[in-house]
Amino acid sequence: MRKRIAFIAIGAAAVCAPVSANHGPDLGLHPGYTVMTIRPDSFKPQVTGMEFLPNGDLLVETWRGTTGPNANDNSTGQDIPITGTRTGEGKLYRLTNVKGTDRNAITVTEVAKGFHDAMGLCVVGNDVYVGDIDRVLKLVDANGDGVYESSVEIGKIPSYHAWFEYAFGPVHKDGKLYMALAVGVQNSGWPVKQLGPDRSSVISFPITGGKYSIVAEGLRAPDGIAMGPDDEVFVTDNQGGWRPSSQFHHIVQDRFYGYQVDPKGPIQTKVNGKVTPPAIWTPHAEANESPTEPYLMKAGPYAGQFIYGDVGRGGIYRAFMEKVKDPATGIEEYQGAVWCMSGGLEVGVHRVRTGPNGEIYVGGLGNGGHSNQGWNETTFGLQKLTPNGVKVFEVIALRSRAKGMELEFSMPVAEAAAKTLTNYQVQQWWYKPTGEYGGPKQEVQTRAVKSVTLSPDGKRAFLEIDGLKTGQVVYINLNANIKSTDAKALWYAKSWYTLNNISPSQPFENTTASKPVVAAKPPGLKVERLAGSLRVTLPGASSLQVRLLDFQGRLVRGGASSVGSATLDAKGLNGLHVLRAEGAGRVLSQPIVF
Repeated sequence: MRKRIAFIAIGAAAVCAPVSANHGPDLGLHPGYTVMTIRPDSFKPQVTGMEFLPNGDLLVETWRGTTGPNANDNSTGQDIPITGTRTGEGKLYRLTNVKGTDRNAITVTEVAKGFHDAMGLCVVGNDVYVGDIDRVLKLVDANGDGVYESSVEIGKIPSYHAWFEYAFGPVHKDGKLYMALAVGVQNSGWPVKQLGPDRSSVISFPITGGKYSIVAEGLRAPDGIAMGPDDEVFVTDNQGGWRPSSQFHHIVQDRFYGYQVDPKGPIQTKVNGKVTPPAIWTPHAEANESPTEPYLMKAGPYAGQFIYGDVGRGGIYRAFMEKVKDPATGIEEYQGAVWCMSGGLEVGVHRVRTGPNGEIYVGGLGNGGHSNQGWNETTFGLQKLTPNGVKVFEVIALRSRAKGMELEFSMPVAEAAAKTLTNYQVQQWWYKPTGEYGGPKQEVQTRAVKSVTLSPDGKRAFLEIDGLKTGQVVYINLNANIKSTDAKALWYAKSWYTLNNISPSQPFENTTASKPVVAAKPPGLKVERLAGSLRVTLPGASSLQVRLLDFQGRLVRGGASSVGSATLDAKGLNGLHVLRAEGAGRVLSQPIVF
């Protein structure tokens, strides 16, 4: 089945906990991007997964197209079987030419089907893995025609057919596939006794197949799992029981993240009430409402930061993280800030991916008429945001400092307004997790800015603030008077920072170290010129994806290998090209002249 691109029209909705979804993000399309729809009118994907193949084609995984299992309530924990309740089935499509600018050149081909409730996929080399509601599958293309005729079950996911028992992922790390599992809840979203063990957890499978192992526990509805800086695992989690607001977690082996299940899991039992706090709280109905799968930006002004979507509120959001030492344990822990990055998409964003030139690919999903489960009451969408070169004045990062907070801007800030104390509104509060659905802010207090100091380049402002407390959210709202030195208005004025620990760092120090970025060319990348080809090797990489781009960033060649080495055809090439390699949690680029 092949379809050609049509016009710009797109939609959205949700698979997360109930939210108020009659509004969008409080800003329009980010001025630094141009939006383009990358689907034909007849192709209406309810997107649950997106991933690029080594040759640049985009795989798009779709939902079954129903409003959920056929039940009005699960308060008694009754069984809701998978079979007999699906009005459609999940499918996988391959899209070509999505990285170009000609919508008419894009084709759509169905390449797999038969998934129960798949909520993610992963590409490792040329292999494609799908995370379904009760299993992880490796797709099989026996004749090499690009269509996956069958699949091999890598492992079984614990599933008891309760309401909302989705499984998210997988992602790949060190020969294992990681999945984040939601718990069964009442139809209203409130907690319910679990029908079996090991939900509410992150689990891992050997990529070659086998039984799962429990990594961590205490999650509610982690609609997305991702690899972050230093090849570590992160998830978002949605508001609900034991979740007064949504959260962003760094996943560490044997930690418990607060969602209490009955019966208790082994980690919840072992920690005996000790909860690892979220790296970031995302204040409900302010920052966002239903956070979805994060994705690490590897290039551009947001390198080392996450972007993610929101199916309830709509839009794309951005998360900056830094490591600050916990004085009680001596361990450096992630904490950081969130911002709304872009609206203007006409889709509740469920999945995001990026391209080699900083493009952002957006897939949407929803439940149609269920206005509390999908922004704009829409059900599908697929778009691309391309950087357009417009310079935007915005807050790039927010860091903890010994006596306050340090704002980093994308360009120098006008000094007079920046040093006017009344141009800053600062509040702080904390959250109290309970078994009830959601929860209010606790002890909201205003904090006074005592002084403002600018860095020599004018891009950073240190706010001296009295009374900041750990374990709380710091909210900073900037007055519209704060502009760049060339009078550009601030794109987004609000920042929410989760202050788990106060950094001992002084203003403007350790900036590079506290902002994780992907190394441009670390030692170990080896490029060999062979007769008519290039061999690229990265020792220690369990998988390696390499692409050769022309000077305009267009894909020329692509290849991949699961053993840390890949060979590219270089016949007939002339002039300057860029070699781009991804592996071992790093992105590396270097020029190549033929």
